[in-house]
Amino acid sequence: MIGLLSPIALFNGVALLVLQLLEPISQIPPVLERFGAFESPLHLPVWLNIALGVAAALASTERALRLRYHRLLDNVAD
Repeated sequence: MIGLLSPIALFNGVALLVLQLLEPISQIPPVLERFGAFESPLHLPVWLNIALGVAAALASTERALRLRYHRLLDNVAD
């Protein structure tokens, strides 16, 4: 069950991070002029942000300690 939940937690953590980083980056004047403003569709409470961050950190630790391969997360050239 943990092996199934860890990739899901990692994908959710990355998606949330991207959405939260795009909003302040889009407020930089040169970026704002070229692409316009971006408003994140997700506005989560602080406790949920922390919980999702901790879950992503635990999932990445679990993956590192178990050394499991996942084709979407571990893209390695043959």
